[in-house]
Amino acid sequence: MTIRDFEQIFALRNEAADLERRIRRCEVEAVADTVTGSSREAPYQPQVIRITGVESADSSFPMRVKLVARRERIKKLLAEIDDFIDTVEDSDVRLIIQLRYIDGDSWRVVARKVYGYPCEDRARMKITRFFAEI
Repeated sequence: MTIRDFEQIFALRNEAADLERRIRRCEVEAVADTVTGSSREAPYQPQVIRITGVESADSSFPMRVKLVARRERIKKLLAEIDDFIDTVEDSDVRLIIQLRYIDGDSWRVVARKVYGYPCEDRARMKITRFFAEI
């Protein structure tokens, strides 16, 4: 795991949400219409008959498969990042990673929550050193 992987978390989440939207758009849609017909027995009066079905989505199927595969790769990467966080032994580092990269707090807010004062250099350097060691 690199610091670059953690910096991509927001972009990965946004991309996953966009892929979900695009996959839903490719899914088969139910359609309905009405036709005019008559009963099978006398009196043969015209009546409106409602018909329902599904719109053909054969042309979008290959695109849907690609989108689902990409979404699954993103989910796998996010799960790997989460698993990596669980392996970090230093609680300060875990908290800094959670606050900065998962929650999206600024370095100043992270430093205030972790160390009690808003000097972001200490939190930033701790993470830089941690990733340099691994």
